[in-house]
Amino acid sequence: MSKQYKSDFKIFDAHPNFIYLDNTATTPKPKLVVDTMCDFLNNDNATVHRGIYGLSQKATDRCEAVRDKVKTFINAERSEEIIFTKGTTEAINLVAESYGSTVLEKGDDILITTMEHHANIVPWQIIAKKMGCSLKVCPISESGELDIAAFEALLSNKTKVVAFVHISNVLGTINPVSELIALSRKKSNAIVLVDGAQAIAHIPVDVQALDCDFYVFSGHKMYGPTGVGVLYGKKALLDAMPPYQSGGDMIESVTFEKTTFAKVPAKFEAGTPMIAEIIGLGAAIDYINSISFDVIQHSEKALLSDAVERLSTLNGIRLIGTAAHKEAIVSFVVDSIHPHDVGTWMDQENIAVRVGHHCAQPLMTRYNVPATVRASFCFYNTINEVEALVDALKKAQEYFL
Repeated sequence: MSKQYKSDFKIFDAHPNFIYLDNTATTPKPKLVVDTMCDFLNNDNATVHRGIYGLSQKATDRCEAVRDKVKTFINAERSEEIIFTKGTTEAINLVAESYGSTVLEKGDDILITTMEHHANIVPWQIIAKKMGCSLKVCPISESGELDIAAFEALLSNKTKVVAFVHISNVLGTINPVSELIALSRKKSNAIVLVDGAQAIAHIPVDVQALDCDFYVFSGHKMYGPTGVGVLYGKKALLDAMPPYQSGGDMIESVTFEKTTFAKVPAKFEAGTPMIAEIIGLGAAIDYINSISFDVIQHSEKALLSDAVERLSTLNGIRLIGTAAHKEAIVSFVVDSIHPHDVGTWMDQENIAVRVGHHCAQPLMTRYNVPATVRASFCFYNTINEVEALVDALKKAQEYFL
């Protein structure tokens, strides 16, 4: 089934023998996304929100239609709850600074987890230091699952922010988001931010059903372009938050004496937006919808199962992250071979994997490893590519050992 989808991506026409297993870092872009962006740039390119001439109005309509499309895609209640950002990292920083600097007080707690990406650690460290808060960290099990009892115990009436990843970019663990949010509501008066960067292209997301306060993700991890992402936030929270950046297009009026700010979403979108990238994000959503999450999940579960089974048969391979519920991400170390050497070998075999700490150094410390090799699959990958990965690992072991 997967082979038919590879033809959707022209990069594999240019590199027909290339096996791309670094989808967690960034996904390839289907022709639909590239063609849609080119169509906009060739035919409708103009600034948005400001021009009264027809082309500007058409560009504005195309751009704002994507906001509506994102709203539907994640089942937000209102289009105004969709803020365009440069990506997940900027979205988290926006919430940490704008919400955190106005709500957090000395002695408050911020709760995160051991499996977080640096983008969901460092902004909270900075705001915690600035506001005199404590940063609490929920531990994980050896298999890579959150310790729910510890999570609950860390919650208190001092907890003002809870932030955690939906799917780990290293372990592939799919966290029980609804359960974690319910516990947070029960044990504290915290707002909950969910980092959905690794979930948005792989599983359906319904922010109203989850009842999260904020949900963030990036376009380039869901077959869209780089440079664009989304912050979803409940409107009442967004309305109460001050602007994160200031400048053009986020104001209502400006005098030398006073400035009044526009309403959301404009309040958080200072400057000319990334118009072509937003258009590309809309096309990426169209592409995912055309495949369907049923097909995506069925294919990726099969790839994960096959990869885990094959890797488990090899001597000297230690899998990092064996949660019962996980996405098609396999991280591992090879006895006596540094991950960077494995990655270099794979490159010579025309296979792209990611090696390093994956912007999750505290997680590497938890497993007492300096780095891992990570292979991440999407629905367009094939079982033959899993087999090629394992065969290349066998060759690497023969060469280095």
